[in-house]
Amino acid sequence: MTEKEQKFLKEKLKQLLTLAYRIGKVKLGLEETKIYTGKRFKGFIIYPTDITPRVRKEINFLRKKSYKCFEIPFTKAELGNIFGKNGEVSILFLPNTQ
Repeated sequence: MTEKEQKFLKEKLKQLLTLAYRIGKVKLGLEETKIYTGKRFKGFIIYPTDITPRVRKEINFLRKKSYKCFEIPFTKAELGNIFGKNGEVSILFLPNTQ
């Protein structure tokens, strides 16, 4: 895949995440993710490339509970900017609506 294609796909992913957030389908942060997974909501988890070892440990635990987890080519700061947060976003949970 060329660099131009990668940039295009990254921009499309950013647009999809922004849309999902605006309609209320994205839950931000580790604590909110733990709340929803603790209530046994089904869904999947998205995380950036530069997460801390603590968050990586939590993600591995959630994988063992059969949650699908995907790493995306963004940093925590980039995710924070996408969602209009001043800080960093280390994990996203997208619950299934069905």
